[in-house]
Amino acid sequence: MKSGSIAIVRTSASYFVGDIVVIRINQGYYILKRVVAIDDGRISIGSDNQRTSSSFCDYTYRKTDIMGKVKFTMKVPGLINRLGKYLINLIKFVECKV
Repeated sequence: MKSGSIAIVRTSASYFVGDIVVIRINQGYYILKRVVAIDDGRISIGSDNQRTSSSFCDYTYRKTDIMGKVKFTMKVPGLINRLGKYLINLIKFVECKV
């Protein structure tokens, strides 16, 4: 996913190798990674960017850690990108209050 892009994510009942997923790391922090293996209900992830590594890929995750699958992404120009960031922060704020 390119910097400045917005991902459209939808919850799913099942995940498969190759899916790009959003994982909640802790309160208010999320990452996008690709599912590389599923073993005994634990999901292993990997990074598409082979030039860098991510320590998050060293762990396995439960299905409950995954917020959803990326359905599609779109690159957005500056003003729309700022609006998207505002909406994301608003959603995080509302999620904290619930």
